[in-house]
Amino acid sequence: MNTEVEAPTNEPLAVVAVAASAGGLEATSVLAQSLPNKQNCCYIIAQHMSPTHKSMLVQLLSRVTSLEVAELEDGTVPEANIIYIPPPGSDVVYEDGKLVLLEPAGHPASPKPSADRLFASLARALGRASIGVVLSGTGSDGSYGVQEIREQGGITIAQDPATCKYDGMPNSAIETGCVDLTLTPQQIGEHIGIILSSPRDLDALRDLNEESQRTRDLFDILLKKTDVDFRQYKESTVSRRIQRRMVAKGISDFDTYVEFCRDSPEEAQALYSDLLISVTRFFREPDQFQVLANSLKSKFNDTERSEPVRVWVAGCATGEEAYSIAILLVEALGGLAAVEQEDLQIFATDIDDNALKVARNGIYPLTALSDIPPEHVDHYFDVIQDRIQVKEKLRRFVMFSKHNVFQDPPFISTDLIALRNVLIYFNNRLQERVLTRMAYALRPDGILFLGTSESLGSMERSFAQVAPNARVFKKRDIKQMNLREYAAYPTLFEFSQQAKSYSEVRNAALEQWRYFD
Repeated sequence: MNTEVEAPTNEPLAVVAVAASAGGLEATSVLAQSLPNKQNCCYIIAQHMSPTHKSMLVQLLSRVTSLEVAELEDGTVPEANIIYIPPPGSDVVYEDGKLVLLEPAGHPASPKPSADRLFASLARALGRASIGVVLSGTGSDGSYGVQEIREQGGITIAQDPATCKYDGMPNSAIETGCVDLTLTPQQIGEHIGIILSSPRDLDALRDLNEESQRTRDLFDILLKKTDVDFRQYKESTVSRRIQRRMVAKGISDFDTYVEFCRDSPEEAQALYSDLLISVTRFFREPDQFQVLANSLKSKFNDTERSEPVRVWVAGCATGEEAYSIAILLVEALGGLAAVEQEDLQIFATDIDDNALKVARNGIYPLTALSDIPPEHVDHYFDVIQDRIQVKEKLRRFVMFSKHNVFQDPPFISTDLIALRNVLIYFNNRLQERVLTRMAYALRPDGILFLGTSESLGSMERSFAQVAPNARVFKKRDIKQMNLREYAAYPTLFEFSQQAKSYSEVRNAALEQWRYFD
């Protein structure tokens, strides 16, 4: 029976996208029965179907819900309180306020319609007005898409695997660490009503910035349970993530949420994971990776080295970026067959244990192939049914470990540091502190790779941009700086105030003194 909870009238049209495959028809029917009426929301069911068989989903769902159920046509402008069913053999995406049908992309074995492709388009276009739901099914479709939705502030839900006929898709989504709620199909429909009826403005949470004691209580809870201090993260980022969790749990009062986190280790962990935003992709921002590839070829091509190439990928999340950089390095060094184990050391670090587990396995959804340049697929990946796995030799070059970029000692004498889409979550003071560590850790001619939304700030004098509009920088040699520029470089005293041990200070001293030998 449909629930009727009035939605806030000032919110944009929300879109709930539902992914389902084998065994998903029963779950989809139960979900449809419990979806709310009178909400400023529409629904899209991405049910995997054979492209050669006519879908009966419109007729089947029309029998169990009072919502309108319609087969989706190309260019449909979505309307509230309608369930849209894509025709067999087509993908559907949200573009310019319309639902657009496209030819399926990616590997021929990829499911159709692609939930990942739909989820990603909704996340980019609608942000917090997007909700992704993953129901029963085999494979991993939807697991990349839920990461996109969560990163952009939307809500993600998976069917409780214990209630699934086939639990592959929900489990794959849950393993990403980006699923907000795990519920039965009936509970999902009921909770969507609660989510949609919750106001999503940040005014109340912005006021908390002036009441630091209240937010400090929440940070203290997180610090006690996770050993990570979020007090130097950007206030806007923290506020959005707190509000997102409150909406997901149906809690409107901040003090009530603080007490909930105090009493619930599970919710404190969920908020912690949300604040980490452990989301990445292969070759994200391809133009920037091309600049990096050119820089690495120039740096290492035909160069005799007496020691291994050392690389640090900080904030590696689930590992796709670390492996992308590993591919570029191996290519620059002559190819997978030419590079020996002792030639290359890549340290990939993060503070998210769940993300690191995924990274170490090197197994990703088949839809990840669409992000990888075709010339690299056969050389560096194995396709295993509905997933891809990084080839073992490439995996052996990358060492994944837990490490806090602003608390733990840096990896020194590195040729390349990738610090992408990490600084954007830090306040200015913490950004400067982290970049100071990066400058210290790099060799004099080392390369720093940032995200497109990140800048060097006060550390600009220590680096030279390798190409216009590129976020690839080469460290300048201190010996070539004038006195004014050197004064901006981190001093040993400043570094010692942040150091964790005597050995770290000693290494810093040796690094600086060698410039004046």
